Amino acid sequence: MFSPLASGFLMQSEKDAERIRALERLPIGVDVSGNLKYDLELPAPTPLSNWLEAEARRSGRSPIIVAASVVATEEPLALIAFGTLQGEYPKALLVLAPRKPECFEAAAEFIDESHRKFIRRSKLPIPGPTHSPGVSQNGAISEDVTVILIDSIGELASLYRVADGVFVGGSLVPSGGHNILEPRLSEKSPVFGPSMENFAEIASRFVSAEPQCK
Repeated sequence: MFSPLASGFLMQSEKDAERIRALERLPIGVDVSGNLKYDLELPAPTPLSNWLEAEARRSGRSPIIVAASVVATEEPLALIAFGTLQGEYPKALLVLAPRKPECFEAAAEFIDESHRKFIRRSKLPIPGPTHSPGVSQNGAISEDVTVILIDSIGELASLYRVADGVFVGGSLVPSGGHNILEPRLSEKSPVFGPSMENFAEIASRFVSAEPQCK
C-alpha cells in the first residue's frame, strides 16, 4: 500500500519508471528525474588531503593510488595490483580505504600478510602531535612505508584530488559496486570491476564514453 502522503515517484531512469508503472492501481504519478548523484559538489580539502599532497611532493612519492571503499577479499587483490605497479614505480604509495569500520583490522592483517610496512590514518599527526611508527614527529612518511590505511570515516572523498589513480571497490566481488562519480568529480577516471549492479546506469555511461582528445 502506498503512503497517502506521497504525491508522486521520481525515478532515476525510464526503465525504473516502467517498473513502477507496472504496479497495479498506482494512485500517483511517475516521472523520470535522473540520478541526483550527478549533483555532487566538489569536496573541500581536509587536513589529511592537504598533508598527503604536501608530503608526497616533499618526499617525491608518486604515483599515489587510492583503493576506495574496498570490501572483504578485495584488499589482497588491491595489494597484488599495487605490487605490480611498484615494479615500475618504486616510490608509489597506496592509500587503502575499507568500506566499513568493522573491516579496518582485517585490512591491516592483509597488509601485514603482504609484508608491507604501513601506517594508519588514525595514528598520523593530523591535526594533533601524536606519533606513530613509520611517521616522524613532523608528519613525514618513512621511505619504507608503502601503504596508508584509512581507518577513518568522512575523509575519503577529499583524497581523490591528490590521487594519480583511483580504484573503486565493491566491484571485484558480487557486492554491487560503489559511487564512481566521486573520483570523477576530482577529474580522475575511476577503475572498477564487473560488479556494478547498484550503479549500472552510471557505469554504463563511463564504459561507453568515447575518449576525448584535447
